[in-house]
Amino acid sequence: MGIEEQPGSEELVRRIVAGDAQAEEDLILRFQPAIRAFLNARARPDLVDEVSQETMIGVICAIRAGKLREAGSLGAFVYGTAKRQLADAARKRARDTGDPLPEDYRHPSPGAEPALLAAARREIESLNETDRRIVSLTLIDGFRADEVAAALGVSAEVVRKRKSRALQKITEKLAPRSRNDAAERLNSMKGIQ
Repeated sequence: MGIEEQPGSEELVRRIVAGDAQAEEDLILRFQPAIRAFLNARARPDLVDEVSQETMIGVICAIRAGKLREAGSLGAFVYGTAKRQLADAARKRARDTGDPLPEDYRHPSPGAEPALLAAARREIESLNETDRRIVSLTLIDGFRADEVAAALGVSAEVVRKRKSRALQKITEKLAPRSRNDAAERLNSMKGIQ
């Protein structure tokens, strides 16, 4: 769902620049439902309220400061601000929750040995920071590749490739300790990637 341009955008922007508080409220009433729908389709539910509010504040402050070059493109400006706010929130969450894995993290596969799980944690922690964040955000926090890509400023394809390579590296290092043969390990990895 995109944000469609509505008639009167130029007048609304002019009123906000002039300091009209009612115009700011009109802007919120006009765009916030579409912003929330946009965010609901792309963000975790716990981020929607925060990002929606930050978007509206950011748009109003930018308009007041004269940063909107073409008042006729207000809808695109609001939509772009929402995308940036969402990416910022995802980056912040990744910094706050992505590294390192908590000591008490337990998500064993059926029948996994404690020593093998500890070795897997060490291998994940030994990855470079970006790969560790990608693995953490996708496998532990449940973010999609496109969400992680937005947070890291790379393409979703880069995220998928780096995740695949990181998991392959971990699998290869843990293979000698695993009680499964190579074919079983590969089959079990298909569901993860």
